[in-house]
Amino acid sequence: MGCGARLLAVCLLGLACATGSRPRAEAPPRVKDSAPDKIAAQRAASGNLRLEADDDRWGIDAARERKTTSDQRKPPSSPPAP
Repeated sequence: MGCGARLLAVCLLGLACATGSRPRAEAPPRVKDSAPDKIAAQRAASGNLRLEADDDRWGIDAARERKTTSDQRKPPSSPPAP
């Protein structure tokens, strides 16, 4: 009986190892980050670079604000007539 039990254990072990892996569930497609999200993520990952001081020095935030207000004032461009 010892030989039969060994043979059965070896067969079960071989079958367990020979089975294919289960297919993984596919991950949903990633949503693209918006530009402000990308900027925030890059700034958060930059570490100790004192970016806020540089922004104040060069007026980055003020320029960004001027651009957004000028973009809001522009009328939407209409496509050219055929």
